[in-house]
Amino acid sequence: MRLSELLKDIKYECIKGKDDREVSCVVYDSRKLCKDCVFVCIKGANFDGHSPL
Repeated sequence: MRLSELLKDIKYECIKGKDDREVSCVVYDSRKLCKDCVFVCIKGANFDGHSPL
């Protein structure tokens, strides 16, 4: 699936890269990043994915 298809109903701004690329999976745990995946920030019980490390 293309990233642009996943984001079609979401208001967003592409800061870096291109939004018309193939996506293999979506993850919210940065330890599970893999090739061609999309990382989505969420606020969890212990960490906020939006916070800089």
